[in-house]
Amino acid sequence: MQMRLMRGFLIFLYILLPNIGNAAVMDISEDDFCLGSKDAKVVIIEYFSLTCPHCAEIHSGQDSIFERIKERYIDKGTVLYVSRQFPTNLPSLKAAMLTYCRRDKYFDFVKALLTSQSIWAFFSDYEKRILNIAKLSGINEDDLLNCMKNEEVERNIIDEMYKTSNELKIDRTPVMFINGLEVSNIFDFKEIELKIKQSIMDLKLEDGK
Repeated sequence: MQMRLMRGFLIFLYILLPNIGNAAVMDISEDDFCLGSKDAKVVIIEYFSLTCPHCAEIHSGQDSIFERIKERYIDKGTVLYVSRQFPTNLPSLKAAMLTYCRRDKYFDFVKALLTSQSIWAFFSDYEKRILNIAKLSGINEDDLLNCMKNEEVERNIIDEMYKTSNELKIDRTPVMFINGLEVSNIFDFKEIELKIKQSIMDLKLEDGK
């Protein structure tokens, strides 16, 4: 059911905004939101939706999957983490637009919206609710409203989402790639850690040739 709804949402957006670009989706650009050292040899790219309960689970709590990756690998410069949003409905699209409002506040906004998902994501007045959460950052409400109405930002998000759907065949969230290889079970930290260590070992072997 969720997959059918997501496909329907993608088709609707494609009809609404058909001019889609064709840059390689796995390339990291200056527009990406990243944590960690840009010199890191291991790159994790995560696709998520702000209204996805499983995505909230990955990011919520001090012992969450994301926090463990951050503490052990991102903060130590071993991994570059790339955060990419893949909206699955209109509330997640509008919330994504809000997080793009200020680059320096992006990760704060994402964390706040994911951890408070249950109080805004599934209500008809979701826009008012996410604005109230975002205002806690000290940003003027008019500026936040302008961000949520920014058609260029909306088009960019939809552009990247549709390219990702076409090229990587993503039809669910969350999805994680480590050096281009998809993690089969994103909820299994041991698998993620194993793939990180294997990537590091492979790179060392290549350097030794």
